[in-house]
Amino acid sequence: EAFGEYQPEGMGGSMRIIRFGYDAAVSILTVGGADHTCTFDTDSAQLGGKGVIRYADKGANSCRMTIAPDGHDVMVVQTKNCSDYCGMRAIIDGRYKRMN
Repeated sequence: EAFGEYQPEGMGGSMRIIRFGYDAAVSILTVGGADHTCTFDTDSAQLGGKGVIRYADKGANSCRMTIAPDGHDVMVVQTKNCSDYCGMRAIIDGRYKRMN
């Protein structure tokens, strides 16, 4: 679908995905321990096959993110070098379940 909103399992927050053409806009807010947060926004993520979304900052040690479907109502987020988007006790990685 063109728009989806997901909630991370085991923590507060949300992820919104808007697909347009070969790109996607992604907005993620997670709330971890001691109310530390992660915030991530982009409108330049690339859509791949089978619903996979990929994002990479510029540079050698840049943030890289993959968002992939796992079943009908779940998206799995995996990151590398993305800690700059997060407070000390918050993470972006995990399973996100579709909100109705």
